Amino acid sequence: MKMEKQLDFAAALPEIAFFYSDMDTVDDKGRVTEQAFLGKRLERRRRKKRRNLVSIIFDDRPPPYPSTVFIKKNAFIEAGAFSPLFRGNYHEDLEFFSRVAQRFPIYFIPQSLAQYRVHDSKSGRDVSNWDNNWPVLLNRLWETWQGDPQMQAQLLYYYAKYFSDKGRYLLRKGDYSGARV
Repeated sequence: MKMEKQLDFAAALPEIAFFYSDMDTVDDKGRVTEQAFLGKRLERRRRKKRRNLVSIIFDDRPPPYPSTVFIKKNAFIEAGAFSPLFRGNYHEDLEFFSRVAQRFPIYFIPQSLAQYRVHDSKSGRDVSNWDNNWPVLLNRLWETWQGDPQMQAQLLYYYAKYFSDKGRYLLRKGDYSGARV
């Protein structure tokens, strides 16, 4: 059903190269825990009147999750595929999708066409990769937006926040020399 719907959208909107849909979250037993997950996240963000990096990249749309995406081959090739700089499955999809969004029109389908399994625990996941990939993401976005000083200016806030948070974390751990860097 997902592919069929997205192919229908692609046929109706040939100028769009990247489609993604909303999704439902499910638990370990496959029971739906939240319908229209991405749309609800977007509404919460709008109610709080808070812009974040995702809303900047995707022009106030929800973030695409890989399982919801349909991308035309030419867009995938021209955007350059996924970067090998990322480790542990954190941020590489966001960075790739940002390159596609910069070059091609994207379209959010506000219907849940996929399900995303949310596990009870994140045990076994190396969250240090998340932290280590964050500056890689920022640097890659900086490169992507090389010709757009307005977008780069918005990134400066996220660089400052990352280094400030990292410094505070290292101070709490007692790593004073690391916090100074």
